[in-house]
Amino acid sequence: MLDHANVTQAVFRALALDQSAYAKSPAAFGPGRRQNEDAMQRLLEYRLYEDLRRGWRIIQPNLEQCGLLTIEYDSLSEVCREPSVWAGHPVLAQASPAMRERALYAFLDYLRREMAIDATILDPGELRLRVEQSLKEPWAFDKDDRLRDSLIFVLPASAPESDRERSTAPTSRIARYLRRNMGASGKP
Repeated sequence: MLDHANVTQAVFRALALDQSAYAKSPAAFGPGRRQNEDAMQRLLEYRLYEDLRRGWRIIQPNLEQCGLLTIEYDSLSEVCREPSVWAGHPVLAQASPAMRERALYAFLDYLRREMAIDATILDPGELRLRVEQSLKEPWAFDKDDRLRDSLIFVLPASAPESDRERSTAPTSRIARYLRRNMGASGKP
């Protein structure tokens, strides 16, 4: 099974591209080879995360929308079956493990599709520099490409303080998403 720690290397190996296909200065060995491969793998990692974001792209739907990728959350079922985890939550404490799992899966999917992912690759400054130094067209970024930062969701009592922050208040998109995916009452 692939996970965030090994999917990039698996994709890189599966592509089996010769450096002449992607590197500005192909190198057969040494630091040049490692620099080129590292830049390509970082680009692939970024593109893999970017592909997880929400939105239907008519010409290029993401892998999940095509049925080629299934996202699972490690130990989600186990956590949902443990009553002590939910003791302080008035709604989820009363819910069945299956309903908790459904609610959390919807919540985690929403966060993932909004790019609320803790991944260093989603800090675009360094990535752009590495890719521009090492990779050639069509792999390199265009000067107009807007690289996406990861987002941060703040608790309802806090107001977003930057463009990267989003609210989890009852009127927020996440609250509406959960109500839509959990039923009209918003309760699992």
